[in-house]
Amino acid sequence: LFTDNQLDLNVHIPELGGVLADVLLAPTRIYVQSVLQVLKQHPTAVHAMVHVTGGGFYDNIPRVLNPDLSAEIDASSWQAPPVFRYLQALGKLSNEAMWHTFNCGIGFILAVDPQHAQQVLDAFNQETDEKAAIIGKLIPAQGQSQVIIQ
Repeated sequence: LFTDNQLDLNVHIPELGGVLADVLLAPTRIYVQSVLQVLKQHPTAVHAMVHVTGGGFYDNIPRVLNPDLSAEIDASSWQAPPVFRYLQALGKLSNEAMWHTFNCGIGFILAVDPQHAQQVLDAFNQETDEKAAIIGKLIPAQGQSQVIIQ
């Protein structure tokens, strides 16, 4: 990707707001303290947790799902950070390819009892440094894929 586009990692990319190498090497967020804080407040609300790493949504989410469930993700419920949009445009990558490879700005997912979803969301957004959103729901299994992104 970088060779094909003759990119210099030391160049400032305006749409990224920084030098490409710095943006790509920015440390990942560590969610443990925020998650522990919310779990203490809502100990029975969270049923599963997913750290979205390499393999994106399609490889990571199924690890916590029963075979009879699928995760239906609403891709319009958040905006991917500029670096992901930049890489997608540069590589002419489909959304599907992006969701198979990257976390697209969703580094950690909690599967929360729907009755407690708003309370957990409020706890993250009001009492931690995280910006949380409801990005989907669990539904009965839908064919081969346990992850459906719309």
